[in-house]
Amino acid sequence: TSSILYADQRSNAVFLCRNSSGTVTGAEIVGIAPLPRGGTFKGMAPGSRKSKGGFWLPTDTSEPRAVLLTESAIDSLSAYQLLAPTLPPNTLITSTAGVCSTVPGWLQALPPLQLLCGYDADRAGDEAAQLICSQNPQASRLLPHSAKDWNDLLLQSRHRSQQCQLTP
Repeated sequence: TSSILYADQRSNAVFLCRNSSGTVTGAEIVGIAPLPRGGTFKGMAPGSRKSKGGFWLPTDTSEPRAVLLTESAIDSLSAYQLLAPTLPPNTLITSTAGVCSTVPGWLQALPPLQLLCGYDADRAGDEAAQLICSQNPQASRLLPHSAKDWNDLLLQSRHRSQQCQLTP
């Protein structure tokens, strides 16, 4: 994964965005240093275009059986950790770098058998997922139950498993 994810000179996490053939089209960047008003920086590298590519985990893009849309690269990685054994083989797990109410253009070249909209469990995620599902008959909503997003759900599951571990 070092070819699609790395730390820049400021120690920001850089998630490379690629089109369906694997050509780099930009990057999602997540900062680690807190901003003065709280939170951390999240954004796209200059020149990046969400319609041209997204962060996705390595898979065979010639015939994806399914595509799982998430709102961020971190959610894509978390969804993979949580869902990989239950997803159809050759599922492309990708970030749309924010909420999109239509399937990004670069993904339209890959008509999957199934489209899963795994956006955050909030108003924006629900509304965008509803639009995508209404426009695509092969689409369905996939929710991170009991959490806002896939990363929160992964963190919760790890916290629960730590609470349940036996100690000598």
